Amino acid sequence: MKIKIAKGIEKTSEELIKLAQKYTWFVNGHEQSDFGEPGKISVSQSGNYLTDIYGNTYLEGLSGFAGCTLGRSNSHIIEAIVEELRTNPIVISGGGATPKQILLSQKIAERMPDKGEHLNHVCYGMSGSDANETAFKIARQYWKIQGQSTKYKVISRWGSYHGCHLGAVSASGFTFRRVGAEPLPPGFIHMNPPQCYYCPYKMIYPDCNLECAEELARLIEREDPSTVAAWIGDLVITALGPLPVPPEYPRRIREICDKYGVLMIVDEVITGWGRMGTWTASEYYGIVPDMLTLAKGVSALYVPLSVTVVKDDITRVFTGKNVFQHVYTMAGNPVSAACGLAVIEYIEEHNILEEVKRKGALGKAENDKLPQEFKCVGAAYSIGLEFGMQLVKDREKREKFPDEDAMGKVLVETGRKQGVLIYPFHGSVGTMPSLIVTDDELLKLFHALREGLRAVERRFL
Repeated sequence: MKIKIAKGIEKTSEELIKLAQKYTWFVNGHEQSDFGEPGKISVSQSGNYLTDIYGNTYLEGLSGFAGCTLGRSNSHIIEAIVEELRTNPIVISGGGATPKQILLSQKIAERMPDKGEHLNHVCYGMSGSDANETAFKIARQYWKIQGQSTKYKVISRWGSYHGCHLGAVSASGFTFRRVGAEPLPPGFIHMNPPQCYYCPYKMIYPDCNLECAEELARLIEREDPSTVAAWIGDLVITALGPLPVPPEYPRRIREICDKYGVLMIVDEVITGWGRMGTWTASEYYGIVPDMLTLAKGVSALYVPLSVTVVKDDITRVFTGKNVFQHVYTMAGNPVSAACGLAVIEYIEEHNILEEVKRKGALGKAENDKLPQEFKCVGAAYSIGLEFGMQLVKDREKREKFPDEDAMGKVLVETGRKQGVLIYPFHGSVGTMPSLIVTDDELLKLFHALREGLRAVERRFL
């Protein structure tokens, strides 16, 4: 079967795979041969589904790594993008602005956890990596302007992911992602994550005094508070589940940062813009960070767009000889800004936040059943439209599968047979559907997960 690509250009699936393997570097841990796997090269998309070069149509269980929040054929967003392309397509970042970019900045600020009272200055980028890298630069320069140039260290957590730029990968907490880029920039320090199932302190929540948060205070003391610029973390640790933090954790981190004069950066690249049933996870947990980063859902993945939202008491010192020397050429471009506005409009006009709460409850009811139904499910986590599970060979010992790659392959292949793309990662399985997932589609996702878990138990237990 020939696949039409452009005017006068058609290729078979085999030809496309060979061209991809020859000319396109498949990154993010893939081999070039992976281009030939089902679901890897899509030819069309509609709603929450994609169709690949073999004619298979799949429901995508992770919705574009949690970024394709409003479906793959949203006419409201597409029309806004096309209109801006026709009328006002190009402005270089750092060279000016457009009315829609200015309006988007206002609307983003008004949806911050303090409604834009202080967390209200928006700096644009094109990816979550951009947003977090920008936050690190702001934090270090802020303290220099304040006459505290020794404050340069950034504390993050093991098991985290904050992007692939050199600073962002240094803050990220998986060694396999970092080792290839070493030696890394100095000043990035890691602490344990709030991972109750595999508690590094061998304690049981809530009788643990939140040792995972108190470690931050001890680490700051050990490093010397006069050297620590910022802490960064996400409030649902996607790479470990997704794993929600204990309810008291964000407030305690905020208190510790305030005590020691450390800026608090919350990475909301995944949790922001509706996935929690609120605009941000910070709002959900009742805290206001000094900086908050957004990407993915802020454009619903239709165009590259990210933001670093910064408190005004930070931005006001960047003046005169200390203006912020920072730019990404296409950051906040008019087309991306138009898309960002259309996303906000769609979320509000279709009551998406309330729908997420309702669908989240439906998904939680299904997810909570899995540890009772399957011996290989050690723990299940749910918050908003984020569902995760920890898979184990022995639940009593909390023993991981010796070959997690083989176990994950069984899940993936079984999911494909059910018409669903499943994404295991290092012994956990995350399901983060789009915010417009239907009830039937949500149940289809959990049916595919159950079939996959049955296959895992038949093969490995």
